[in-house]
Amino acid sequence: MFGRKRRHTVDGPLTQESLRAWLVTELASRVKCPESEVDTAKPFDAYGLDSRTAVQVSGALEKVVERRLSPGGAADLLAAACWIERVERLTGAG
Repeated sequence: MFGRKRRHTVDGPLTQESLRAWLVTELASRVKCPESEVDTAKPFDAYGLDSRTAVQVSGALEKVVERRLSPGGAADLLAAACWIERVERLTGAG
């Protein structure tokens, strides 16, 4: 409806691996590259993502974990692995 794409979700419990898989899928779809080319240790700007896109990814991640996340992490364009660590601390996923 309204031309919006359905974003990816996490199936099953939130774990480090499920969060990592979600973020890899999300980044790969946004930069239009194979998931195998996404390195979660690289900062988002290494993929050409700007702060606006990082905030959008952060918003999508908030929906997945059902918690409000600090927008600072998105604005800093941190590596995906850093986001996963922050979410783990907030949700207890692990």
